[in-house]
Amino acid sequence: MKKLVGYILIGITLLLMTACSEEVMNDKTNKNTVEETDATSEEDNEAEAEQPDDDVETNEKTKQQNNDDSSPSDQQTNVDETNKKETNQNEDATAKLTGAAAILRKSSEAMQNVESLYIGGTTVSDAIINDVERIETIHINADMMIGEQNTIHQTVKIEANDKSDSNMEMYLNEEMYYLKENDKWISMEPEYAVNNLYNTVFDEQLSFYSDYSSLFQVTDEEEHYILSYSGTDEEFKEIVFGADQKVLNDFFRDFYHNMKITGTYELTIDKQTFYLKNYLLEYEATTSGTAGKGHIYEKSAFSYSNFNAYVELIVPQEVRESAEHVN
Repeated sequence: MKKLVGYILIGITLLLMTACSEEVMNDKTNKNTVEETDATSEEDNEAEAEQPDDDVETNEKTKQQNNDDSSPSDQQTNVDETNKKETNQNEDATAKLTGAAAILRKSSEAMQNVESLYIGGTTVSDAIINDVERIETIHINADMMIGEQNTIHQTVKIEANDKSDSNMEMYLNEEMYYLKENDKWISMEPEYAVNNLYNTVFDEQLSFYSDYSSLFQVTDEEEHYILSYSGTDEEFKEIVFGADQKVLNDFFRDFYHNMKITGTYELTIDKQTFYLKNYLLEYEATTSGTAGKGHIYEKSAFSYSNFNAYVELIVPQEVRESAEHVN
C-alpha cells in the first residue's frame, strides 16, 4: 500500500514539474512575443506617420478585407482543433478505466476514505464430511467503524439441517474478538476471526487484487463495473482467502491446506463513487486430513451500504467484563 502511494506521489510530482516547466516556457515565449510586438508596432507607427493619407486609408481597407476573408476559416479550424483535443482527452480518460487494474486501484483509493459502513448478506453451504452432510444458510449483518482501531458489531443467524436455528453476536477490534452464543460471551485473539471475515473487503485488499488484475474480466454496465475472476486451487485460495490465512486448529488446517478448489469471484464497483457495492463468491472443493475426507459447496452474496453513516461503534463494557477468554 505504501509502495502504491509512493508511485502516485512520484507521478503527481512529475506532472507538477512538467506543468511548471511549460508555464515558465510560456512566460518566456509570451514575454518575447510582447517585446517583438511592441517593437514592430513602433516601426509601423513611424511608417504610417510618413505615408500620405490616401495610402493609409488604402492600407486600412486592405487589412480589413483580409481579416474578413480569413476569419470564418480560422474560426472553424480553431473549433475543430478544440473539439479534437476534447475528444482525445475523453477517450484517454475512458481508456484508463476499461482495465481491471485501473478500476481496482481507483476503488482502493475511494475506499480509503470510508470510515464506516454496513455489510449484509447470506452464505449458503453444503458440506459432506465423512459421509455426513450438513447444509447451512448463514445470514450476516454487520456495522463497521474503520480507522486506527477497527470495530465491528455483527449478528449472525444460522439455519441448518441437523439442528435448530441459532443466533450469534460478535464484536471485533484490534485487541480482541468477542463472541456470544447461547447467552454466553467468550473472547479470543482477533486473528481467529479472520476465517469468518473474508466477506469484508477493504482498500488494502482491493489494492492486493490489482496485482492480479490480469486474471479479472471487466463488464462495463450503466452504473457499475463488474470484475469477475475464475480460478482453482492455490491461486484461488491466495486471491480469495488470502495467502496468510490463519486456521483455527489442526483439524481445519489440514482440511484447508489439502483443499482442491475451483470457483468464481465477482466484485461490483460503483462508477460514480468507486465504492465496492456488492460481491459474489461461489466455489466447490474436495479436501482431506487427519479427520477424514470432505466435499464442500459454498455461495456467498454480500452488499455494502451506509458509507460514512456511523459516528461511533464501541464494544460495550459489560461484554468486555463478562467474556471468558479462550486460548
